[in-house]
Amino acid sequence: MAERKADPRLKRFWQWFDSELGTDADFEPFRKEVLSSQEAYPDDIQTRLEKNDPGLVLIDSRSTEEFAEFEHIAGAKNIPLDSLLENPGQLENWRDRTIVLVCNTGSTTSLYGTFFLRRIGFPEVYSLSQGIDGWIAAGGEVVNGAV
Repeated sequence: MAERKADPRLKRFWQWFDSELGTDADFEPFRKEVLSSQEAYPDDIQTRLEKNDPGLVLIDSRSTEEFAEFEHIAGAKNIPLDSLLENPGQLENWRDRTIVLVCNTGSTTSLYGTFFLRRIGFPEVYSLSQGIDGWIAAGGEVVNGAV
């Protein structure tokens, strides 16, 4: 448990997790729940973007600094994981849409953000498979810097 809690990007997540489920709760069953759910794949997301699907919301859960400095998907909203945890109500208008969280590799902030949002009742939340790295590898278009 101490190793998982060492990542400073996840400090607030673990605070929420411990307060909701207890400090002795085993995260592994919950992690498997998230991982067993369907991920969002770059090809599917690209198709929805090309159709200007209003039911799709892309949220880049990396830090504001990472979002401003590195490539990201055009139209993605930057809402860092800490901000999601502090104020999930900011997503309330999108509760009935498909929310896809994006981070660097799809295994840190987007995965934990997906877990959190599902636990508080958002029905269609996915982590982009392999994150922005997978998106770029699949030929997805990106923009540089804050937009």
